[in-house]
Amino acid sequence: MKLALTLLLPVHLLSSKTDMPNVEKRFPQEFKEAKTYVTLHRSLFTRCSRKTQKSNAFAAAIVFPELMRYSLIKDFFEVEALSVSYIKLGAENVDFSIGPFQMKPSFAEHIESQVMQDEHLKTQFYYLRYNAKLNERGVRSERLKRLQSVERCIEYLEAFIAICDKRFTSLTFIDETEKVGFYANAYNAGFLKSIPYLQTIKAQRNFPYGVNFKGEQYAYADVAAYFYKYHSSLLN
Repeated sequence: MKLALTLLLPVHLLSSKTDMPNVEKRFPQEFKEAKTYVTLHRSLFTRCSRKTQKSNAFAAAIVFPELMRYSLIKDFFEVEALSVSYIKLGAENVDFSIGPFQMKPSFAEHIESQVMQDEHLKTQFYYLRYNAKLNERGVRSERLKRLQSVERCIEYLEAFIAICDKRFTSLTFIDETEKVGFYANAYNAGFLKSIPYLQTIKAQRNFPYGVNFKGEQYAYADVAAYFYKYHSSLLN
């Protein structure tokens, strides 16, 4: 099954022009921790590069805002209790961000669904399938185990990039910096949302505290682009 495409104007013509953020100065500890995490897992991001045919830093830049955000909020939620509820009730009733990449069960479900609907992706990411003997709750339990493993999260990230390559093939980008920003925006906002919607919200400043926070914030796309432009050497 092929993903539907829409002919649209170049991304840079529809997005407001913004300067690179001073997020590194605003959140120095969180930025440093995120950089340390990327460096520690350099080999996994390199593997992702080989799988997706992108530069080493491309995948790391997509999740970099989430790595920073994880440093800010990681102690706020009781993951164990939420996990039990998700296994019983599903993502429609209980959905929450988990781990450094801040992936939600619903995100993993959407990745798995898109992979299974595309013959090429199904072959490429065969390891995202589940044992056919597992019931629905068993699959949910296994999914949560995956989301708590950085190696398995990298696999979902690889599939995410491949899906986005198909979904956004009609778009043109000035360079890889702008492209990685758009992918990071889709990662945060929902990669199955319509392309016009993703273009509209690309410049929204809701990092890191969300849409209801009234103080100064940054666009996810800008944070990812900042890391990609100025710190890609971490993965060389």
